[in-house]
Amino acid sequence: IAEELNYVYIRLNLAELEEVSDLTGFPIKEYKTKDGTWIPADLVHKYCDEGYFTGESRMSYAAPDWLPDKDCGGKEGCILALDDYTRANSLFMQATMELIQNGKYISWNLPKNTTILLSSNPDDGMYAVTSLDPAQRSRFINFPGKFDIDAWARWAENTQLDGRVINFGISYSHELFESEN
Repeated sequence: IAEELNYVYIRLNLAELEEVSDLTGFPIKEYKTKDGTWIPADLVHKYCDEGYFTGESRMSYAAPDWLPDKDCGGKEGCILALDDYTRANSLFMQATMELIQNGKYISWNLPKNTTILLSSNPDDGMYAVTSLDPAQRSRFINFPGKFDIDAWARWAENTQLDGRVINFGISYSHELFESEN
């Protein structure tokens, strides 16, 4: 879908991240210049020499490595997929609340035209997931999905997946894709 829309696609599996700063960026100290720009500490000497430093400072967050530039690398927009949302440590879930609702995190913003997708397993007792509270649920729309073997087979044929794999998937679809209740 991202390719068809000319969007950048970014996938972060929140359950695999170990440090919240991998999602949010690392804390840094910034200093204010006379024109109102905030700069990192390693540039202060340049602005001091030129008389542009105000002396005002703040704690901020460096933009994380996964974050594309403001124009999504010249693409039409970005899709940020936060996979395994409810399997993540609750600290990650808290850190994403502002990101999901407002498209920003303290000192950096998501690029313009960014769509955030969350994927998670249902909170039905079959999966080890964290339940969402009402504040978290109010930040997104939930679309429950169910696997459709016919749709998968059409997709597999269109992508020219090996026919043996498609036949195996169809022949054993119940064992592979249906949950045991």
